[in-house]
Amino acid sequence: MKITDIRKQLKRPDRVSIFVDDKYRFSLSLNQLALSTLAIGQEINDEKIATFLEKSSYGMLLERALNWALRRHHSKKEIEDYLARKTDDEAVLKKLFKDIKRHGFVDDARFAEAWVHQRRQKGSSTYVIRGELIKKGVDEKTISEALEEGDDELMALKRLIDKKKDMTRYKNKQKFMSFLSSKGYRYQDIKKALEEEL
Repeated sequence: MKITDIRKQLKRPDRVSIFVDDKYRFSLSLNQLALSTLAIGQEINDEKIATFLEKSSYGMLLERALNWALRRHHSKKEIEDYLARKTDDEAVLKKLFKDIKRHGFVDDARFAEAWVHQRRQKGSSTYVIRGELIKKGVDEKTISEALEEGDDELMALKRLIDKKKDMTRYKNKQKFMSFLSSKGYRYQDIKKALEEEL
C-alpha cells in the first residue's frame, strides 16, 4: 500500500486528508502531519494506518477540548467533567487532561479570580460567589484568596443597587431590601449602601 495523495480539507484548512491507494483513509492536523514525516509515494501498512487513525481521533478530541477551554476560564472539575462526556477511555482521558494542562488551561486560582471579577461586575454577593465556586469544585483556600483579591463586596452591592433602583418593582424600599437580601447580601450592608446610594 502506498500514500497516493495528501490533500488540504476545504472545510477544515487546518487538517489534511490522507489517501492510500487512491482511497481516503484518515485525516491529520497540520501539526500532526509535520510530526509524522508522511509523504506522497511512501509505503504504508495496516498497522501504521491503525496508529494514524488513533492519532487522528485523539487530535480531533484535543482540538475540540482546547476550543471549548478557550471560550472562558474553567475550573479543574469543569474540565474533568467535560472530558468525561467526550470519552470513557481512561488512558485517553488522562492524556487529554495532561495536554490541556500543558497548554495552561488548568488553573483553579486563575479561574476563581476571573469568576469573582465577572460576578462582582454583575453585583453578586460573596455568599453567592462562594457557593458557585464550591459547586465548580474549587477548594476553600483558593476561593478565599480570590475573594480577598477581588472587588469589594460593598462596591458590588452599590453596582447592583444602581442597576435596579429605577425599576418600578423596586420603588418600595422593603421590596428592594428583600430582593437584595435574596442575592446574599447582609442586612447591615444593604442598609448602609442604600443610605449612601439613595
